[in-house]
Amino acid sequence: MCGKSSNDVRFIVDICEPCTIKKIQSTLPGVVAIRVCKFCGRIWSAGDFVPERKDSLAVAIKQALRQKDCMIDVLESGQDLVKARFTCETQGKHVTFITELKLKRNYEMCPRCSRIKAGYYEAVVQFRGEMGHVERMAAALQRFMERRDAFISRTETLKTGIDVYASSKKLASEFMLAWKLKPKRSYTLYGMKHGKKLYRNIYSVEV
Repeated sequence: MCGKSSNDVRFIVDICEPCTIKKIQSTLPGVVAIRVCKFCGRIWSAGDFVPERKDSLAVAIKQALRQKDCMIDVLESGQDLVKARFTCETQGKHVTFITELKLKRNYEMCPRCSRIKAGYYEAVVQFRGEMGHVERMAAALQRFMERRDAFISRTETLKTGIDVYASSKKLASEFMLAWKLKPKRSYTLYGMKHGKKLYRNIYSVEV
């Protein structure tokens, strides 16, 4: 392709490494489109909306490019441009190069933000007791949920305490175990899915 000798450059079978790299680069699109939530900024990567980091962005780019034989590492990223290192296997050998890609961010609403906007919840935790203790426990529950990618859809302050509406009844139960709380439990039916009844858990906790 370029006339260079194997005395000067490494060869991948009968094509030199620089030309092999150019050949791979020529298959890359001018713009790489990724899905981004317009509310929380998370990107679609490995089958879910996740926080944008170098590793999750690399997976999103690889999915968009469909480069099965290449490993991608993001070195630098911006709003519409990313600098990445490609390590590609061709003819049984590996070549590595660094290139810049233009990003197109297609904005939509992720399921998590859609649920937040709709006020979705699976459990109500009713904290009762001295208001200072109640407020601290409500704040602890919110931190517990957010660290596990769940959320609190709303809180209601009453004369007797605080009601916290949590997006995950599973995590609400785990919170009770973690804090060694012994709530009174009840359930309320709120719908059907695939013929299965869906219940919300209600926890009444003295703190």
